[in-house]
Amino acid sequence: MVLDFEGEPARPVEERRHPSSPLRDVAGMTRSFQYAAAMALRAHGQADHELRVLADAWTVRNVNTFLAGYADVDAAHRLLPQSRPSRDALLSVFELDKAVYEVAYELAHRPELVDLPVQAVERLLNGEDQLPATEPEA
Repeated sequence: MVLDFEGEPARPVEERRHPSSPLRDVAGMTRSFQYAAAMALRAHGQADHELRVLADAWTVRNVNTFLAGYADVDAAHRLLPQSRPSRDALLSVFELDKAVYEVAYELAHRPELVDLPVQAVERLLNGEDQLPATEPEA
């Protein structure tokens, strides 16, 4: 099931209409993959180690596949920085922006889920690469 195509409803409509880097949408998709896996884990038991490993692998595979597919689109290359490190850095900035937005959104609408974007913010501020979907083990 796929839902939530309205973008970021807490942002003003006028702001959402302005053209932006395509990496903003890419960052939104990478966060969506992470959320999907994390929500599946919550529904089926976060303590199940095997399920955590599968969710992490699913997240990394889907994020990498999505990024590779996006990179194969010739038109996208004209809109992105030429060097891979520059693209990765810009993507991280958009992921951080998205995760900070998600913190505010979750606090306002689903406070029981705020830990998911908070973990993403921490990961991105620490310069870590792609986050597995799971939360740290207690």
